[in-house]
Amino acid sequence: GLVAWKWFDTSVRMSATSIMAGRGLMAQVYLPKVFFPAVMVAKNSVKFLVTLLLLIIFLLVYGVEPGWNWFALPLIIFIQLLLIGACASLVAAVIPLWPDLQMLVNNGLMLMFFLSGIFFDTSAVGGVLGDLLDLNPMIHVIDAYRAVLLDSSWPAWSALGVVTGFSLLGMFLGLRLLRRYDKLYPRLA
Repeated sequence: GLVAWKWFDTSVRMSATSIMAGRGLMAQVYLPKVFFPAVMVAKNSVKFLVTLLLLIIFLLVYGVEPGWNWFALPLIIFIQLLLIGACASLVAAVIPLWPDLQMLVNNGLMLMFFLSGIFFDTSAVGGVLGDLLDLNPMIHVIDAYRAVLLDSSWPAWSALGVVTGFSLLGMFLGLRLLRRYDKLYPRLA
């Protein structure tokens, strides 16, 4: 759970300040502003893939046998990449306009971390609280990794479908905002 969370958390946090951190480059040459969060996501994706490879080697050494369900792993990685891209583009588009929201993003990510099921089994939580926890998309992504790598089962495709839909909507909104305020960001620096 921590491996998947670290990829999400670091990418979103770094993307939130990426446009303002790139103001020197923006002053010299025009770049589409989606470039800045995309670089952060790409950089953290490489780190994640290396860490995931080490985790898989560790699992194999300790006797976890791969099964057919491991073929779902690339799709889970892609779905998480979509989620990260959506959140990264949204925070990258909004934080330069309202820098005070950075604190809200940081606190929201911390809250999501503790409610993501890394330290407890979310399936044991039922009722209204369980329904509220299900609003955190990372719960479903982490559960999918666990199902494939640890439980030798297929992930919950319906939950991943909801995460994918949410991610596509967020990506659309984030890219629209980045395009809309493209000319404004250099003047904010």
